Amino acid sequence: MTKFLKITSVSKTSIEDLFTLGVSTSRGHEDKIGQFGSGTLLGTLAWMRSHDKTAPLFSVNGRLVEFRCVERTKGDGEKFDQVLINGTPAGVCLEYGIKDWPTPELGLREWISNAIDAGQHFDLILSVVSEPAANVDEVAVFVPYNDIAKEYHKNLGQYFLFGKYSHTSLMNDFHIQKEKPSKCRIFRRGVFVRELEKESLCDYNFAHMSITECRTASSDAIESNIGYHCWYNRCEELGKKIVEAVVSGKKYVETIEPYANCVAYTYSGLKSAIDELVGKWGFSTLSFPMANTTIIPEGWYQVFVKTAPDLDGLRGICAAERLKMKIVPTPEWIERFYDLCFETMRNLEVSSVAYENAKRTKPKLVCCEHQDGSTNGFYKGLYSRLNIVPEISIRVDEDFMSDGETKTIIIHELCHHFSNGADDGSALFEKVAHEIIRGLFEVLA
Repeated sequence: MTKFLKITSVSKTSIEDLFTLGVSTSRGHEDKIGQFGSGTLLGTLAWMRSHDKTAPLFSVNGRLVEFRCVERTKGDGEKFDQVLINGTPAGVCLEYGIKDWPTPELGLREWISNAIDAGQHFDLILSVVSEPAANVDEVAVFVPYNDIAKEYHKNLGQYFLFGKYSHTSLMNDFHIQKEKPSKCRIFRRGVFVRELEKESLCDYNFAHMSITECRTASSDAIESNIGYHCWYNRCEELGKKIVEAVVSGKKYVETIEPYANCVAYTYSGLKSAIDELVGKWGFSTLSFPMANTTIIPEGWYQVFVKTAPDLDGLRGICAAERLKMKIVPTPEWIERFYDLCFETMRNLEVSSVAYENAKRTKPKLVCCEHQDGSTNGFYKGLYSRLNIVPEISIRVDEDFMSDGETKTIIIHELCHHFSNGADDGSALFEKVAHEIIRGLFEVLA
């Protein structure tokens, strides 16, 4: 015996309202799911494409609605399927929306969402019936109860939150606790939107997140909403979990990037959570390597010390030490050469705004031993997030290599400073470095 999954709402509408692209009875209502006015038709086409051009039956206040396809020929001789609604062309072909609406489950999602928006209690929307019969005060969709419909019906809680949460709460942002981290599932106003490949501490429901017409969202939009929710809404318990995950090196959606407004937790409990890390994770007033702790991402460190300044163990510690290189006294000859280069460089005529700004500040020179005895350098400059002053760090071996190699590195890193930290190979770095090196040659030759 044939069975149907009946999707019902007690409401009044018209066939034109349901199946005319762009007509929406929910758009602009803060307590509704729909907004585009296209889901019912596009969901139906998605179902038809996977079911041999056969659509579910619709009953709209006593009027039956039947879909069928007629093969037509385009001007170039190729065939296409024109869609008819009760014998009248619907103005679309069967392939319309195929890229954004690839699966038949999207039709089930739209029909159920329509019933919710029509005011039907969620527990009364779905039923399994033997005959496609509906009352005149009902709008109903009769979906063949095949494997797809059975599976969707069985796992309805994965796609809709209305059976677990009130309609009012679903019109607001909240996070959903999970027993353990897993792929991040995102809902908008109680309806499933997307599952991210990245794991997360929680799943999320957002009321106002921007979505596309096929009811999905970009990963950037989702992660932005998660960041806003976690910090601006001051979810204290979740904030503590995020802090612990960050410090223990766990990579979840919530820990991918630091949220600058974590500082908002100063007076809401997060400060105490960060303070606890002193004992739990071995933080100290020294740098992380010296305290034998996990090195957390620089951005998160910066956020934490804004909230708990007493944890700022890297204040005044250079980047070289943070990378476990032992800082050593700078040899006199290096200091003399460095001073000579800097004074000469900032008195050159270089046509660059970056140069004019940089020559006002003298970077800090730091020398340190490197494990493999190589000689190289790096410039943190104005982009240094964890140091009070801009710096140049020159790594040298035990002999400090007082030859041309170390001198070349000093010049190279100073060129980074005078180009405002421009990367190697960039047009700005090449321009400034060329003019500086030419000027140095003329002055020092």
